Amino acid sequence: DFNSYIGTLPDTLSQLTALTLLKCGNNGFSGSFPEVLLALTNLQKLQMGHTNLTGVLPSDMGLLNQLQLLDLSINMFTGSIPMSLYTITHLTVLDISHTSVNGTIASEIGHLLSLNKLNIRFSSLSGSLPNTFGNLSTLQFVDITNNMLSGTINSEIGSLLALRTFDISGNHISGTIPNSLFGASQLTALLLEENSLSGTFPVDICILQELKNLNFQSNLISSTIPSCLGDIEFLNTLTVNSNMLTGTLPSSLAQLVRLNTLIINNNDLSGTVSANYVNFSALNSFVLHDNGFTGSLTEPPRLPETLVTIDISSNRFTGTLPTYLFHVASPIQVFSASDNCFSGSLTTTVCLISNLSTLVLNGLSSSLHCSREMIDLTHRVYYANFVPGSIPACYFDMPSLKSLYLSGNGLTGTMSDMSNAVSLQNLYLSYNQLRGVIPQSLLQSTGNLRNLDLSTNRLSGTIEDMSVDFVRNTPTDGLSLYLQNNRLSGNIPESLINASSSNDNNHNLTVNILAGNMFSCEVFVKNVLPADPNNDNYVCGSNVLNEMMYLSGILLGLVCATCGVMLYTITSNKYSGTAEAKLWHELVVWVTQYIVWKPTSRAANKHLQRLADVFVSFRLYTTIIALVALILFLPLYTIIKYVNDGDFGQYTYQYGWVI
Repeated sequence: DFNSYIGTLPDTLSQLTALTLLKCGNNGFSGSFPEVLLALTNLQKLQMGHTNLTGVLPSDMGLLNQLQLLDLSINMFTGSIPMSLYTITHLTVLDISHTSVNGTIASEIGHLLSLNKLNIRFSSLSGSLPNTFGNLSTLQFVDITNNMLSGTINSEIGSLLALRTFDISGNHISGTIPNSLFGASQLTALLLEENSLSGTFPVDICILQELKNLNFQSNLISSTIPSCLGDIEFLNTLTVNSNMLTGTLPSSLAQLVRLNTLIINNNDLSGTVSANYVNFSALNSFVLHDNGFTGSLTEPPRLPETLVTIDISSNRFTGTLPTYLFHVASPIQVFSASDNCFSGSLTTTVCLISNLSTLVLNGLSSSLHCSREMIDLTHRVYYANFVPGSIPACYFDMPSLKSLYLSGNGLTGTMSDMSNAVSLQNLYLSYNQLRGVIPQSLLQSTGNLRNLDLSTNRLSGTIEDMSVDFVRNTPTDGLSLYLQNNRLSGNIPESLINASSSNDNNHNLTVNILAGNMFSCEVFVKNVLPADPNNDNYVCGSNVLNEMMYLSGILLGLVCATCGVMLYTITSNKYSGTAEAKLWHELVVWVTQYIVWKPTSRAANKHLQRLADVFVSFRLYTTIIALVALILFLPLYTIIKYVNDGDFGQYTYQYGWVI
């Protein structure tokens, strides 16, 4: 084992007819299964896992009829399991996991009466489990994870009294969980996740008093969680998320003192969460997001010293964040409370947790159940509540924090200095009301930043100080940068333009910064930022400004030239030239006096006089409207814009957090 052998096994190996043990796993062999081994008829243990073998298994594998252990895992075998393999009745361990073996599990597997361990996980087997599984009375371990098995769970499995681990996760098994399955009273791990199992949560499962790991994740199990689960003394992992469970969380679960993982998210559970649920002395993960739990989280008598992950997001919790969880000695590394009905501002006590790596507080008050519904004739629109206050500066000083999510809270204020956020990899602050400039310490970051989302805020200033290292030092999986819908201006950094170019394969950059901002760029530039989704239709703020200035200058020049000609004509007393020039002089004088300035004469032509009267009336009414707008509406607009801290104006957005 664990050498660097390459090539194939020598033919002379067949002369070792008395050989009983061959261990040559974790090497770099090539070719198919070495048929030279079929001559070793006394071989009892053959371990060739992770040896880079390919092809199909030989049809006469049954020649090794003395084999007790066969490990061919982590190879690239194809084809079906040879029928002769089922004739090796001395087999106790069969491991062909992590291969591409296909076909079905033949009913002849029932001939392996000595089989103790069967591992065919991560292969390509199809069909159903044969009824002859019930013959394998010595079987203790079954792992057929991530294949393509279908059909139902055979009731004969329950007759395997020695069975301790039964794992058929990641298949297409359907039907209900048969009560006969629980006849296998020695089961310690029942893993049925990611199938299509339906029906109710079987109450008879509580018969399995040796059960430690129960996983029904991602099925179609309905009804309530049986309260008798609290009587399974050794249960340490309960994973029943992504089903259709209803009702409340049984209070009896608080009796499970050995429970270290409780994952019940993505169901339709409701009711309150007792403080005793986080009182398990061994609890490590407490995950119940995407349910309908209500009420506040009251402080338990004591907190487990092993609690690392808490996820209570997407529920209906009220009150303030449970600050009792945040203290210097807290072991919490992941805390998520997004999309609830919490009130109050962001707490600073969370900064006391030295080991916290992920903090997710998106939309703390934005659950639909506490949002206000707005009138809309086409569809339902909800107005989320905002979290008062700003982001505490200490959030950017936590030494272990890698991911910070504060989007959709309507937070105000400015962004603090981020010089100490050296571990930060993911920062999401979108859909708030942050003002001011992006901190220079963030733009010049040379750390591990992978995702930065400051979109849909009120940030101003430029990003010209963004360092080359900000883009260059991104990890191999790239950088995601979202700054759209702010008030940013100035030049786009050259390093960002180069990194987003389709000709640059050294960066994996996802960028969206153009929409809703007014960046400068060269006149007539089309590809401002090639990687940005708005690149093709973006008009630079500088171009719009320049075009308006050019047009205004041209119009002003024409007006000045016209006024100059008219003034010169009026003040001139000599009429030189043709009769047409004299007529033009009289017409200009009359138009200037009557229409533009004051009516001192009448036109000889009645149609021209009517036209002149229309111009006079138009001048009168437009003057009155302009005066009313200036006197009444301009002061009102000024008051609204500046008295309410600038919350109204042409750059103002009213945001709603969408889950």
